[in-house]
Amino acid sequence: MLQITFRHMDSSESLRAGAEERLARLQQHHEGAIRCRVVIDCAGTSESRAPDQFTVHVDLSIGAEHAQAHATSSHEDAGSALREAFSHAERQLEVHHKRRTA
Repeated sequence: MLQITFRHMDSSESLRAGAEERLARLQQHHEGAIRCRVVIDCAGTSESRAPDQFTVHVDLSIGAEHAQAHATSSHEDAGSALREAFSHAERQLEVHHKRRTA
């Protein structure tokens, strides 16, 4: 299950496709249902962010493994932020899997 929220920006089919592709790859390597929530935010008016800075939050939960991962990435390119956030979350799941099988 994939839920994508776009904040302070229009939805993007290319970003949606990128998230779907990353989730499909995860489903090949993990058993059970994967719940994935992605929030893509473009709030360039905040003092703490540069103009047109994209922040992506990824929350993953794998039921069969009782694993969860939460990652955030910011970048001036939304696609780069999305890829980086998913990479961080995937690494967290790998660590959880190694601990579980050790």
